[in-house]
Formats: sequence, C-alpha cells, structure tokens
Amino acid sequence: MKWLFFIWSVFMIDISCTQSPTGRTRLMMVDEASMVPMAEQSFTAMKEKEVVSKNPAVNQYAQCVVQPLITEAQTRYGLPATGWEVVVFDSETVNAFAMPGGKVGLYTGLMDLAETPDQLAAVMGHELAHVIAKHSAERLSNAQLTALGVTAAGVALSDNDHQRAIMAAVGIGAQVGILLPFSRVHETEADQMGQELMARTGFDPSQAIRLWELMGKSGGARPPELLSTHPDPDNRAGRLQKGLSTTQPLYQQAQKFGKRPACKVPAKPMTTVKAEK
Repeated sequence: MKWLFFIWSVFMIDISCTQSPTGRTRLMMVDEASMVPMAEQSFTAMKEKEVVSKNPAVNQYAQCVVQPLITEAQTRYGLPATGWEVVVFDSETVNAFAMPGGKVGLYTGLMDLAETPDQLAAVMGHELAHVIAKHSAERLSNAQLTALGVTAAGVALSDNDHQRAIMAAVGIGAQVGILLPFSRVHETEADQMGQELMARTGFDPSQAIRLWELMGKSGGARPPELLSTHPDPDNRAGRLQKGLSTTQPLYQQAQKFGKRPACKVPAKPMTTVKAEK
C-alpha cells in the first residue's frame, strides 16, 4: 500500500496551468525568476570556454540586428529594459540562443550562413521568443513532472520481477511521449512568435523561410523529426510560409512607421576560429 500513497502524493503536488502568449495551455511548476541565476552561470561559463569575437564590425552588426528586436519585445511583451548582454562567439558553429535574464549569444557561423540582416533577425526573433514565452521554465517543469512520474512507477513496480525492463520502457515512453513533443511545441511556437516579432520590428518575415531553407541545405544528415527537438527545416519553412498572411501586414505597418533597421553586413567569412574536427 505504501506505493499507492507515494503515487497519490506525487500528483497532489501544487501544479499550476497557465497560458503561453499564443494561448496554449501549459504546465508551470517553476518560477521564471529562478531560471535567471542558472542562465547567468551558464553564460559566464560559455564566455570562458568559447572565443568571444573582438571584431568591431561583426559586433556592431549583431547589435544592429538584435537590439531593435529586444526593444520591440520590451514594448510588446514587457521584457526587462536593462541588463541585456549580446555576445558574439567566433566559431563555425551555426547557432544562437537567448536566456532568461537578458543573455544573448550568437555564433559567427550563423552570421556567415545568413545572407541578409532579415535572415539573422529570423533566428534571433525565434530565440527571443523562447524567453518571452518562458519556455525554459516550462521545459524544466515538464522534466520535473516526468521524473516524479517515473519515480512513482518505480515504486509501484518494486515487487515486479520484470521491473528493470518495464522501467526502461517507461523511461523511453517518457522521453518520446512527453519531453520531446513539448520541445517541438516550443520550437513551433517560437517560430510563430519570432516571425511576428521580426515583422513588427521592420525585418522582412519572408526571409525566415529562406533562412530555414539554408539551414536545411547546411545541416547534412538529420534525425527523423519525430525524435528531434527541432522541427524539420522543410516543414518549418512551410509553416512560416503560411504565417506570412499574418506577418506581412505587420511588416508593412512597421515600415510605414519608419521601422527600417539599416544593418551593414560585414565582409564574409566573419569566422576566424575553425571548429575542431
């Protein structure tokens, strides 16, 4: 009977459901503010491990693209007005990120891949959307609940001769059935929000489609979308194409209000440090 009591206690934990900025109902067990110290620690470690670009033109270009997106996000979504730090890492890695607490990183490999400031803004709008939607806190909430559920299953099956085999199945089921689909939901939601954010800032939202087409060509062999935390670039481009019916009018309106970021693309390649093979 003790395992029944344990399972009951697991699901009596205080769990709150909230809505994301797109209206999606989601589980939140973690306060977003609690993510900030972890993000700051991770960001500090990255700056110590990675090579930070000292190229003035490259850093100016990054600031020119990112800062208008931050300003728009502050106005529309109430992101903090201070404490933002944008760092460019000199690496062939094609990546970028934004963390709770205002930490933004992008790699010169991505800046080399993007043909235009609008394409770079598509990625950075997407990454800022993760922060706006508090996806980090939501993902940690889902992970905690999954861990509790698997622990409860372990207690319930403690007298079962096939416990190890069943627990392995539960673990795989938790990974494929809960954690990864939520991550794909986050990516799709960030695509939608990011495309709208870039459009409101004055960047051409149609360039988000071109960017992901370039991503698809550069990615090489990819795992099936079913087991990937990121949607397939081809499927992603299709969804962004449909999104233009909403984002193009926002872009046109931003242009009328004089929102026209004029970012000068530095000479390529911007990457000077080659990745280790």
